[in-house]
Amino acid sequence: MSAPIDFIDRQILQALLSKGRSTFAELAAQVGLTAPTVHDRVKKLERTGIIEGYSTSVNPSALGYEISAFIAITTAASVTSREYESRLGDISEIQECFGVAGEETYMVRVITKNPRSLELLLQRIKGIPGTLSTKATVVLSTTINRHTLPLEEEVREFPGEPRALASSHGAR
Repeated sequence: MSAPIDFIDRQILQALLSKGRSTFAELAAQVGLTAPTVHDRVKKLERTGIIEGYSTSVNPSALGYEISAFIAITTAASVTSREYESRLGDISEIQECFGVAGEETYMVRVITKNPRSLELLLQRIKGIPGTLSTKATVVLSTTINRHTLPLEEEVREFPGEPRALASSHGAR
């Protein structure tokens, strides 16, 4: 359930996503309000859980983590998700873990230093009781890496799609 936000809140969020270390005065100048008013709005966004926290973005390859990959994991039906997810959580190379629909049970995003460390990581995951299979896909390049919100007002039309059909679907 999401709390309702207005246009100004959305502008504040976009500004924070663009430059998380902005001062309240800088944010206020961007959205046309006073710094105390922006401060109150940011605190409300934090209280309602829209802003979950603040973090630093680090370039993994600058620290020697040259391999980025996605690993699809299929588990046995008898696996308890809480226990399995806890075991995955103990593996520091896993940056994100998603429970997914489809043949696989989980999709994890990992970083490792080299191909050998990726191989060892796959062995660790395969060693978790209940793991049936893994499938790794190595990332060659990142072509889009957004830290923004989608534009709600944007109406997308796709080539070859009849205009009437596109408008009946609304924004996607």
